[in-house]
Amino acid sequence: MINLQVYSYGRPFYAMCEEIKEKTGGRLDIEVFLPGEAPWSPKDYLRAIKEGAVETAGCYPGYFSATEPVLVVTNLPMLMPPDPEVVEEIYDDIKDELFQPIFAKWDGLALCNWWFPFHAIGGPVPVVSWDSLAGIKTRVTGVEPADLIKMLGGVPVTVAWAEVPTALMTGVIDAVVTSGDGYYTAKLWQYEGFDYITLMEIACMPCSMIVSKTALAALPEDVRQ
Repeated sequence: MINLQVYSYGRPFYAMCEEIKEKTGGRLDIEVFLPGEAPWSPKDYLRAIKEGAVETAGCYPGYFSATEPVLVVTNLPMLMPPDPEVVEEIYDDIKDELFQPIFAKWDGLALCNWWFPFHAIGGPVPVVSWDSLAGIKTRVTGVEPADLIKMLGGVPVTVAWAEVPTALMTGVIDAVVTSGDGYYTAKLWQYEGFDYITLMEIACMPCSMIVSKTALAALPEDVRQ
């Protein structure tokens, strides 16, 4: 079961695309697919852009840690200062040198970014010691947070965000690593046994709007602008 209600950014995407359609006089009409509605998983978005299957995608770097590990530098647990504005300044200073060349390999260009709040750990127990998560199956999004969960005694399990509610209900996972926005949007505290959210400020996550350079170049100049 795919729970698309966990995607709080769906509404802004629809609104943005409607505004683009209006401002271009209907010449640019973008069809939005949230995760679970398209035949690609989030880790395949860059490949889908390169192959021309999609023209644009919102890419969360954690899903590309295996193929493009440099993209997850701001996701490394406890590396960035616990100040979102400072993290954003750091990202702006390095994005053109580090990240744009990586997106270009996949025929992509990052047009803009949006930020998730700092990630935390929520589940049946608070994190108060190095073995607090002993035996707790904890949802993660990549290798880096998985290593942190292992350090705390937990069992990391990779689960796509749309599948988190079902995974909690079926016992596939007991705990979740996600942003404050994720806890609020999906109301994870309503699930049985989900009693604590430990605000550890693990990492601050950018998400990039990647557009196909080929598709962008094919647009009329005024529409492209």
